[in-house]
Amino acid sequence: MSGDDIIEWEQPAYEQRFEWKPKTKERPRAQPGGKGRSFTPKATRDAEAAILAQYEGPCFEGPISVVVHLHADHFDLRIFEREAPSKKWAGDLDNYLKLITDALNGHAYVDDKQIVTLVGVKN
Repeated sequence: MSGDDIIEWEQPAYEQRFEWKPKTKERPRAQPGGKGRSFTPKATRDAEAAILAQYEGPCFEGPISVVVHLHADHFDLRIFEREAPSKKWAGDLDNYLKLITDALNGHAYVDDKQIVTLVGVKN
């Protein structure tokens, strides 16, 4: 299954290719002597800035679906407009999925690095 299998029949509201080698987001770091404060590592800030510098699309205000295809030297982004979910959800979808996949790590699969397709839907 690929992202194309998920939403292949629809025309995206926006699509773009990003010439950027995909990397993982580094976890926030605690500041030494920072009394519980944390900071985003420079490599993550730089990567986010590089992606943002390439983005040429609009800022969507309503519900959306996002499909990202990762390749060795670039990624493709497709955004689809959606209807609002029936329930009001407080958190970000990626944070719900991260908790679930981390909880199952070592039980449902050896390591969550094995996951090559992840689909989440707020209903």
